[in-house]
Amino acid sequence: MYVIKRDGRKDPLDITQVRKQTGPATEGLHNVSYEALEAEASILFRDGIYSTEIQHALINTALDKVDVDAADWTYVAGRLQLYELYHEIKRLYGVSGSGDVYERVPLSKYLAYREDLGNDNIVTTIGSFKDKYSPEEIGELNTHINGKLDLLMNYFSVRTGMDMYFTKNSHGEIIELPQHLHMATAMYLAQNEVDKMGYALKFYEMFSKFEFINSTPTNANARAKKPSTISCLINSVPDSIDGIFDSAHEVAKGSQQGSGWGIDWSWVRSKGSWIENTRGVAGGKIPFMKIYNDISIAVDQKGNRPGAFAIYMSCWDIDIWDFLDLKKKNGEERRRAQDLFTAINTNNLFIERDENEGSWTLFDPYDVPNLLKEDAFGPQFDIYYKEYEEAFKNNPEKFNPYTQTIEAKELMRKMCLTYNDEGMPFQHFIDNTNLKHRRKELGKIRASNLCTEILQALREDDTIVCNLGSVNLARVNTPDELKRVTRLAIRALDNSIDLTIYPSEKAKKTQLDRRTTGLGMLGEAEMVANMKIMYGSEEHKVLIDMVYGTISREADKISQELAIEKGSCIIPGWRNAYLLATAPNSTSGIFASTSPSHEAVFDKVWIEETNGRNVKVTAPNINIENFEYYISAYDVDQFVALELTAIRYKHTDQGISHNIYLRPENLKLSTIRLILRHAAKLGVGTTYYMRSKPPANNVVKENTIACFGCAN
Repeated sequence: MYVIKRDGRKDPLDITQVRKQTGPATEGLHNVSYEALEAEASILFRDGIYSTEIQHALINTALDKVDVDAADWTYVAGRLQLYELYHEIKRLYGVSGSGDVYERVPLSKYLAYREDLGNDNIVTTIGSFKDKYSPEEIGELNTHINGKLDLLMNYFSVRTGMDMYFTKNSHGEIIELPQHLHMATAMYLAQNEVDKMGYALKFYEMFSKFEFINSTPTNANARAKKPSTISCLINSVPDSIDGIFDSAHEVAKGSQQGSGWGIDWSWVRSKGSWIENTRGVAGGKIPFMKIYNDISIAVDQKGNRPGAFAIYMSCWDIDIWDFLDLKKKNGEERRRAQDLFTAINTNNLFIERDENEGSWTLFDPYDVPNLLKEDAFGPQFDIYYKEYEEAFKNNPEKFNPYTQTIEAKELMRKMCLTYNDEGMPFQHFIDNTNLKHRRKELGKIRASNLCTEILQALREDDTIVCNLGSVNLARVNTPDELKRVTRLAIRALDNSIDLTIYPSEKAKKTQLDRRTTGLGMLGEAEMVANMKIMYGSEEHKVLIDMVYGTISREADKISQELAIEKGSCIIPGWRNAYLLATAPNSTSGIFASTSPSHEAVFDKVWIEETNGRNVKVTAPNINIENFEYYISAYDVDQFVALELTAIRYKHTDQGISHNIYLRPENLKLSTIRLILRHAAKLGVGTTYYMRSKPPANNVVKENTIACFGCAN
C-alpha cells in the first residue's frame, strides 16, 4: 500500500510513521490507546491514500470514539489536529524536519511575518505593538513560551482557534500557533506598562493556562494592525429624524468592527403621536426598526456573520403590540424585522399588576416624559405612572389616540407566547437594575446589550462600550487564586481601553470617561462537578457566594489601586466606573475546553453537527468521579437556577446573562409567567434566551453565536 506525500512523492505505508502521531496523541490520557486508534482508522486506508487523508482519518476516528467513559478521545483528536497545524506552520515559514515547532518558528520569526501582495507590495501582518519590544526582549519572552500547554486544548478548542482566533494571511492560511496567540496578546496588552516585560509574562501565564480567557474580539484582533477589542456597545435613539439616523450610522460602524449592539428606543414617540414641525402623525418605531434590521444584514460583523442588534422597548409603550410581532413570519412584511433581537424593559409594577389581575395602560413616550426621568424607577416610577393613569382617565383627549388601558395579563400572555415561539423578548427588569445601580450619579440604566449582561447608566450623549473577559472557575477557584487572577485580569482589561479603536467619538469619550471593564466567569459547572457538588444544591450556593464575593471585592480593590497608580476615571478614587459582567461565554468556554458561563451543561453527552459531520460531545472532562454531578441545564429547577443567579448578581455591579431552559413538556405559558415573576421578585437584572431542548436523538446544530463580539 502506497501513500502520496504532501510533496507528491509515493512511499510505502509505514505504520511507524503513523505511530509518531498516534503515540504522543494518546500519551497520558485515560481510556485511550494508539492501538485502538490505528486499528479502527486503518480500515479507511487504501492504496494511493494521501498523507493528509491519513491524518483526517485518525482525527475522525478519535472523534467517533468519544463517549462518557472515554471522553479523552476529544483530546486525542485535538492533538492530531494540532500536529497538522504544526506541519502547515513549518511549511509556511519554510522550515523542515522534525523538532519542536516552537523552536523552529520562534516568537521573533512569527512577529516578523511578512506577506508579498504583489507589485512589490510587501506588508507585515502583526500590529505595531511588537515595535515596543527590543529584539532582546522578544528573545527573552520566547524562552518562556511553553508549547506543552497546547495539550490543554481538546478538539473543539483547537478548531475554535483555527476558525475564529488564529491570525491568517490574505490567502486564509494560519500564521500563528496557540502559544504565539497567547504571548502576542499578552505583549499587546502590556505594551504601555512601565514594567511591560513583567506584565507580559504574567498575562501570558494566565492566558496560556486558560485561567483567564480573553473575549473573542481580543483573541481574534489583538495582533491586528488596527485592533478592535470591543465586545459590545449600547446607545439610545433620540426622538428626532436626525437622531434616529445618526444612531443608525454609529450602529453600522460598530457592527463593521464586529461588535453587537443594545439599542434603547424608549425615547422615540409611538404611532399616532403628534409631529409639531410637519403637523403630521408619527408612524411609530416599527418602520425605523425595519431600517435597522436591514443595516444588520448589509453591514456584517467583520465578514463573519450578520450584524446583531437587540432593540429595547418599554413595557408601557403603545408600540409594544407591534414590537412583539416584529419577528413573525407572516403579516405585513414592512412591519417585520426578523433579524433583530427583541428585549423589553419590564417594570415591577407591571409584574405586580399581572399577578393581581390588574389593568395596565400603554402610553406614548412623548406624552409621559416623567416616565423617562432619571429617577423614574422603583417606587418613584410607580408614582409617576399612576399619576399618568389618573390623568388619562380624566382627560383622554390630551393623550395619543392609541393610548389604551388593557388587562395586564393580556400583555404578559403575549410576551410569554412570543418568548415561547421566538426564545425572546429578553427581559430587562429595569427597576431591579436601577435600584441596585451603584453609579446613580451617572444616570439611569435604560437598556442592556445584546447578551443582557452590560448594565450601565445611559444618557443621550453616551455610547456604552465594554471589553469582556472571563475567569475560568474550573481552573481558578480558591480565594488566593481568585484574587491573583482577578487583579491581573482587571489590569489587562483596563489596558485594552487605551489600545482599541472605537466606532465613534461618542463611544470613545464615554469609555475613556468611565473605563468600563466586564470581568465575568465561566467553567462553573465543571468546577462544581470536579468538587463533587450537585449543581443547584445549598453547597453550590455557599460556594458561589464565596467565589463571586471574592472576585467582586478584589476587583474593587485593584481598581482603587490602579486609580492611584494611573489616575481615576469619572468616579474619583476609581480607575473603572464599572467592573464585572458575566456574558454567555459560549465560544470562550469551548476555547478553554470547559463549560460556558455559570450555566449547567447541555447534557452529559450529546450529538452536535460541526464541520459538516455529526460528532459526539461530552460534558467537559467528564469521568467516573464527576459523572453524577453533571446535570443537564434542562434538568435544573429553573426557579433554583434563578436563585443561584440572584446570589451571583448581588456581587456583580453590572449584570449576568441568564438563559432559561425548559423541556418541551414543561414549556407552558403559565410556567414562563411564573419564572419571570420569580426573577423579578428575586431582584435579578435580566433574563436572556428561553431555550427548549430538542427531542431525544436530535442533532444539535453547530454552535452559532449571534454576536461576534459577545461570543466571548
